[in-house]
Amino acid sequence: MINQDWKKQLEDELKTTNEEIKFLEKSEDYRETAEEITNELDEDFTESEDEIVGNQQLADWIQRKHQIVNALEKIESGKNFGNCENCGLEINARRLKLMPYTPYCVSCQTKLEKQVS
Repeated sequence: MINQDWKKQLEDELKTTNEEIKFLEKSEDYRETAEEITNELDEDFTESEDEIVGNQQLADWIQRKHQIVNALEKIESGKNFGNCENCGLEINARRLKLMPYTPYCVSCQTKLEKQVS
């Protein structure tokens, strides 16, 4: 795929992601806005179980949006789109096709997930 094809796919992903964020913000179970979630991701706060699950889903969509925007910026600036941000190697084309916004190759993603758990 050439960068314009990736750009179109990412723009479509961004549109879908923005729609999902708006939907979740309007939902009764999601009490906080995307801006509040972004500000509180690292803070301790007490919420009901439904709010925690809802807010985590919203936070996941917000993280995805940031990854999409980052990938689009790489394409626009001509910087290493499709290369892993950790090791610098090229990300497998099948992985990019499924998640064109992914910042990591499978190997680095696995290592990062193991560090977190």
